[in-house]
Amino acid sequence: MATDISPPIPAGRSFIRSYNARGFVIGDQSHVGPVLVLPDRVLPVVLEAIADLRLEHLEPVFIARPAIEVLLVGSGSTMVMLGRELRTAIRGRGPTVDPMATPAACRTLNVLMAEDRRVAALLFPAGA
Repeated sequence: MATDISPPIPAGRSFIRSYNARGFVIGDQSHVGPVLVLPDRVLPVVLEAIADLRLEHLEPVFIARPAIEVLLVGSGSTMVMLGRELRTAIRGRGPTVDPMATPAACRTLNVLMAEDRRVAALLFPAGA
């Protein structure tokens, strides 16, 4: 018999169940393409590539209440650093920003959600 080690997720929090090259299963919903995962909802993001990311794509993160503390950016199958100007602009709006590959971002998001942290993530599919 296997032991379930899944962390309990606070009610109403977004939890990533799985991901693949096309998208994500978050809670009970499937999402194709990039998404912005907030503690209480998931929003589609119209972006072709991480290089196209602009501050306005992240506006829901900046207006969330209570305020988001950490923004994870899952850039696909490999980590892509964000430009200094964009990182500075995000930090100026409140959250720290942590770029990483999408698989790592999904795992990190789930752990931080389980800890009831104020975290959000912009996730590109792992095949991107």
